[in-house]
Amino acid sequence: MINFEVRGRLGENIEFFVPPSPVDSYFDFLLFDSHTALIHD
Repeated sequence: MINFEVRGRLGENIEFFVPPSPVDSYFDFLLFDSHTALIHD
């Protein structure tokens, strides 16, 4: 978790979302702007 602290101090906006239950699958994603996302699947 320290990497989020360091990256936040460098200006990166980091947010965590908790999905409603039940969740069929999990994934991670990065939002670059309002039109571009990178989905780690």
